[in-house]
Order: sequence, then structure tokens, then C-alpha cells
Amino acid sequence: MIDLSTASISKVIVHSIGNKAREEGYTFSPKEADRTPTLDALLIKSYLEPMVDDAQVYELHHESDLALNTVHHYANKIFQDTESFKESTESIAKHLYTASTHPNIVGGEFITILFEGVLSTEGAEKALGCFKIEGRSDYLDIEETDGSLSLVERIGISLDKVQKGALILSGGQTVHVIDSLSKKTKYWLET
Repeated sequence: MIDLSTASISKVIVHSIGNKAREEGYTFSPKEADRTPTLDALLIKSYLEPMVDDAQVYELHHESDLALNTVHHYANKIFQDTESFKESTESIAKHLYTASTHPNIVGGEFITILFEGVLSTEGAEKALGCFKIEGRSDYLDIEETDGSLSLVERIGISLDKVQKGALILSGGQTVHVIDSLSKKTKYWLET
């Protein structure tokens, strides 16, 4: 059982990953994302909670040695030294790009979040959340111009449902996985 009552966010970064088969490339953010307490609360509610409540749980593996599993290696590097966060997330993004040759994997933003204070049977742990955003949603906003209010159409990331996500806990080798397009791809399980 995982308890999120003391969970907080310490780092967030957003990169962009395309599909290697289509030679879409990748782009790395030069710095971590700016955050506010409100944004942190939204990310915990909309991204961390579903990873605990709705995800399937798997064991990280490698045919010969778990230490050779690329994502496990870089997640552990972050857990041991949070200063390696930016560099390690870039390495994870490169690995996912290299593995993303399935035709149904589309390009999108790759959000990586370092959570602290996730309580499990191992005690308080860090957790690394890796989220791929492949689709955006239309939404309405209200804008004031010269004292008049008007509706403005915008496009953004929906907080309703994690599209693709993996949550790796620092205390073991389990990974919680959500892939809302699981009938089309196995993004996290085959990379």
C-alpha cells in the first residue's frame, strides 16, 4: 500500500520526444520547469495519484542484470544524487526515443517529476514519475480586454487522464504503469 499524504515535488522538467522511425528527434529543456504550490498540487492530484490508484504494477527487469536496465539505472542515479536530475532525465528521454520505433507512438512532451515523501512499506521514499503527453485538448478561457470579458479557445494538456506514465519507487524494482493507449502500444513495457 502506498500513502501519498506526505508526498511533495522537488523537481520537474519537460522535454520533447519524437518517433525515431519518423526521425522526429528530441529537444531538451535547458532548465527545470518553474513551479508554484498550486501547480505542484495539481501534478500530485492529476499525475501521482492515478499512478498509485489506477496503474498496473510490474517489476523492472533486464535479461542479465537489473543494473543494466537503462531506466532503472538513471532513476537510481537521480535518487542517489538529485543534482543529476536534468542530465539523467535527458538520458531516459534518449533511451525512450531510441526505443520508440512503433508506428503508433507519436511525438509529444516528456514530463519527468521527482516526488519526495511517498510512503510505502519501505518507509518514506522518493519516486520518479515519467509521463508522455501525446495529445492536447481544447478548453475555454476567459480574457478581459478593455473592461469586456470574452471567451478564448486554447489548447493544452488535460489533467483528466494520464496518457502514458511510469512511476518508479526508490525502494525497489517495481514500476507502476499507465498507458491509456495500451491496445495500440506498450510504450513503457517494451522500452
